[in-house]
Amino acid sequence: HFSEEDYSKIDFWLRLFGLEKLKEQDYMHLSGGEQRLVLLARAFVKDPRLLILDEPFHGLDDTNRSRCKQIIEAFCEHKGKTMIMVSHYQEDFPSCMTNHLKLEKHS
Repeated sequence: HFSEEDYSKIDFWLRLFGLEKLKEQDYMHLSGGEQRLVLLARAFVKDPRLLILDEPFHGLDDTNRSRCKQIIEAFCEHKGKTMIMVSHYQEDFPSCMTNHLKLEKHS
């Protein structure tokens, strides 16, 4: 069971990700992009010290990609937060990233 505070946090993150209208929807009936947003919101609800994101923008339209990138940027500004992010696209990485590791295929 969730406390009133838990529900308040959940509602906050749903609004931030633009998902409040989907609150009562079954996850399996959401589009792929909506499911991705729900999973991202879920990752932020617990206010983790370490956040690991694997291709977080995959399947998102430009509007939601931009929204999520702004949320990630804000997360990184908080003291004591660490994020590991995997992406095939350089433009996906937020400006708050301080270290990069590029894996390349060698023959």
